[in-house]
Parts: sequence; structure tokens; C-alpha cells
Amino acid sequence: MARALYEQRLLFEWGGTLLVRHIEELPFTLRRMWAADYHDRRARFERSHRHLMRSVLEEIERRGPLSSRDLPLGTKVSSYRARRDTGVALYYLWLRGDLMIHSRIRGERRYDLIARLVSKRLRVAAPEDEARRHNFRSSVRAFGLPNLSELGLALKTAGSTPGKASELRAWIARE
Repeated sequence: MARALYEQRLLFEWGGTLLVRHIEELPFTLRRMWAADYHDRRARFERSHRHLMRSVLEEIERRGPLSSRDLPLGTKVSSYRARRDTGVALYYLWLRGDLMIHSRIRGERRYDLIARLVSKRLRVAAPEDEARRHNFRSSVRAFGLPNLSELGLALKTAGSTPGKASELRAWIARE
């Protein structure tokens, strides 16, 4: 799998649960990447660390693939994702799609600019409706025909959030 992920670039890793997806799925995933923000944590971090986010991107642009250990020491933080703010910045830059995991050394992620790792064709987001349909169908293929509760979760995962059962049924009928 490491060869398919880091040498052939047939797969990519993304998400808080670290999903491994085929690289052709990237255009359908980009909008979710751009919007990914659990309880507004990313937005709060980005607002309070604008300079750091920019500095980390510039450092990777200048030096190539880096891990959090390769970056100048940052400020200690209390975070599940990293011990220092530079590590949290790397995580959020990856989560929002600016970076991809270039490789791993003894499990440690090395990040690089998505533009250096993926062709331009794959870095163009699919139209929102098309991406939503594609992601929903992928969820159904992966997990089988859902019950109403699972359907709501599949739609949320696909980037759509009709809340009531009647809205879910109407959405299915349209699709």
C-alpha cells in the first residue's frame, strides 16, 4: 500500500479518520476538504495563527516535503493532533487540501504541496451537485443500501444535510 500511496500516487490519505481513497476521487473530495472543520476548530486556529499557517506553507514550498520535526520549533499546544502549533498547522493545511502526505518515515507523516504531487486535472473540484451525488453513491456502494438513519449519515458524509425523513425520501426520488 505504501508504494501505491507514496510512489505511484494511485491513492491518497485524507480525513480525521484517515481515509485512503483512489486518486481519481480527489475532484469529488476537494469541496469536503475545503469545508472540513469539526466544531469550528480549524477556523479558530486559522484566525489566530494566520502568520504561522502562511509560514509553514512557505517553508514547505521552499524546502520540499517536511514533517513537523523538520519545522522550526513552535509553541507548545494542548492538542490531540500535535504537541506544537506547527504540527497543528500542518494538520489543518493537510485537512483543507493545501498539502498531501508525501511519504512516511517510521510512521511520521511528511507533507508536501498538493500541486507538486497531483496533476492539475485532479486538483479541479467536481461541480457541487455532481460531487454530492458521487460521494453519496460511493457511500452506498461501500456500506450497502442504508436504512433511514444510515441514509442521513451517508448524505451528511456526502456533503448534504436534509434533516427530515420526508426530505431524505424526496432526495432519493430525485437521484
